[in-house]
Amino acid sequence: MLLARATRPCRKLHNRRSISYPAQIRAFPFKFSPVDAVARAMSPEFMAVATTMPPRINNLWERNKTPDMISAVWFPAWLVDAEFEISVTFKAPARPVEGSVTAVLLNSYFPGHTMDKISTASFLSEFALEEAVPFSKDLKQQFGTDVVCLPFKTSPLAILDAMKRAGESPVDDVFRVDPSTLRTNLVAAYPILIPLYLMRFQSEFGGEMVSRTVIVEAHSELDDARVSIERLQLSTNKPVGADASTFDTVQALAIRKTMGIIENRTENVSGQHTADFWYPNQGPSPFANLAALTLPPEWIQAMGDQTMVVPDAGRWLDQNITAELVQQTVLPKENDMDDPRIRPFTNEEVSAVRSFFEIGAERATSYATAAASFVWCSLVGSWADALDEPGFYSTSRGGIADTARVGSEL
Repeated sequence: MLLARATRPCRKLHNRRSISYPAQIRAFPFKFSPVDAVARAMSPEFMAVATTMPPRINNLWERNKTPDMISAVWFPAWLVDAEFEISVTFKAPARPVEGSVTAVLLNSYFPGHTMDKISTASFLSEFALEEAVPFSKDLKQQFGTDVVCLPFKTSPLAILDAMKRAGESPVDDVFRVDPSTLRTNLVAAYPILIPLYLMRFQSEFGGEMVSRTVIVEAHSELDDARVSIERLQLSTNKPVGADASTFDTVQALAIRKTMGIIENRTENVSGQHTADFWYPNQGPSPFANLAALTLPPEWIQAMGDQTMVVPDAGRWLDQNITAELVQQTVLPKENDMDDPRIRPFTNEEVSAVRSFFEIGAERATSYATAAASFVWCSLVGSWADALDEPGFYSTSRGGIADTARVGSEL
């Protein structure tokens, strides 16, 4: 369903003119062919769906194991490192306390295109810096296949203005953020091209043909390639062309009940899906990787010797990356890279940014020690490793601290 809508404009664009990317852009080459991508999509994790289907549906599945369409795509995206300050109100036990929170984002992700549904999926992965190469015409064909080249239509820098226009937003019942107070200390946005294979599978359901898009990320080795499958939720969603006479029959109800069982074992499994996609072999990636927070001393003082619960602000940021927000970041001109905050994803550029963050971390720790209260929280399992290895872009939120006490580290 998704690919049917998405590939038409892509193909028109690809045929109309040859995309020319600015010099700052780096690409991660395709590591396997379209044939291998189909085999990966038909891996045991994916084909486990078939084992839960009754014979009649299973036979239909056997006839549709080959996609009726596959496209190789260069999908534009951004990796972002940033430090910013924002006013947050903390509902302390005695009274609300306002203070300025400093946050550090490392290896965060933002889509570079507005393609339906795909723009709301994060393809953040462990991108090896040494594998990123400047884009050249040789990359327009991979494994004998022409690659659809999508332009950069959005910028994460525009999200700053979009956020400032937003109203006050609650993180949870205790913390409220005032986006209008957002101030950035440093932002580095690295434009990259992610190799994707988009496939469309079709089958009949409810009296009409339905399409499901499958995405295979092709920058990893084949055995590690992540598969994303469009969620259709056919057990509850009525097909567009179906009427009551065909949708509510005994047979249709039985099929939908069966589909509900299948979906509960696949696309509805907790932790393995987003609103639009489910992930049979790996979980979804976050958009925001919140590496550290500097908490206002006023909050610590207001808590006394009580425990403060620090919410998962990274998850809150993720929830605010919506299709509507992405639309607000559309560039006036495609592939516009004139802003000096847009940097190539190279060791020299990334290392310089990480050095700035390392100095900030040392400064914040010194302030915390001098004030005899804890105000700096490292939210990554290994902050030092993240700074020392600029080419390693981890997607893990493991190690996030959730409590703070006066005079003690998280």
